[in-house]
Amino acid sequence: MKVLVPVKRVIDYNVKPRVKSDQTGVDLLNVKMSMNPFCEIAVEEAVRLKPGYAEAHNNLGTIWFNQPGRMDDTIAQFEEAVRLKPNYAEAHNNLGTAWFNRPGRLNDAIAQYEEAVRLQPDFAQAHFNLAIALVNLAGRDAEAKTHLETVLRLQPENEKARQILARIRGAQP
Repeated sequence: MKVLVPVKRVIDYNVKPRVKSDQTGVDLLNVKMSMNPFCEIAVEEAVRLKPGYAEAHNNLGTIWFNQPGRMDDTIAQFEEAVRLKPNYAEAHNNLGTAWFNRPGRLNDAIAQYEEAVRLQPDFAQAHFNLAIALVNLAGRDAEAKTHLETVLRLQPENEKARQILARIRGAQP
């Protein structure tokens, strides 16, 4: 049986949309995205019908990520996606983000981001997330700088990466 679950990512309801500087649309660069909340039921059903479907577990974790009290469930879904499909870079990145938001789990977050980057070297968001995690650890700015430079090579328009890189360069002797 094949399961197709149409899922739409939308700008998170807590984020104020910005228009691109050239007025050609909405700026989605480094904007927090969420699953359309109406897709949750369909994704839960996909997991129930096909529990070995890693993408459904990843999508369900993404839906639950911003829901209060669901972080344990979120992490379980991302871990299941990674268990089912170990080479799934997006799930590693998402698991890293979940760990990043847990006190005391920064090293777990870094490990997941590093795996995402290893699996998909052109994954700009994973490089960015890894850099942010690394600047939170003493003595890891040089590594963060390398990942931010990679982000800018992949996404030259990424102003957030450019700003953080400038701060790191300003702080280094």
